[in-house]
Amino acid sequence: MRDLSRVYCGLCQTSPDRFNNTRPMIRVWRNECTRVFCDRLINKRDVKHANEFIQEIIEDRFEQHADYALRNPLLFGGYRTAMDNGRRCSQSL
Repeated sequence: MRDLSRVYCGLCQTSPDRFNNTRPMIRVWRNECTRVFCDRLINKRDVKHANEFIQEIIEDRFEQHADYALRNPLLFGGYRTAMDNGRRCSQSL
């Protein structure tokens, strides 16, 4: 449950002005799943298997957005707004 809540918290770091439709949200979900689950795996085979599983979910559930959601590199962060006095929001880099 803790890992699922970390994925959800990552999704909540987005803002509606930057992520206003389905395509970028699927990409953020992929990023959060990769960050939470794949980053703790210890060998390349397991990381490959996890990425294939994430890809399978995206292709099955969001076929029309799969090309966009699965493109690389997969980079998100709040670095551009880190020094602002407002809320730090994730964005595609």
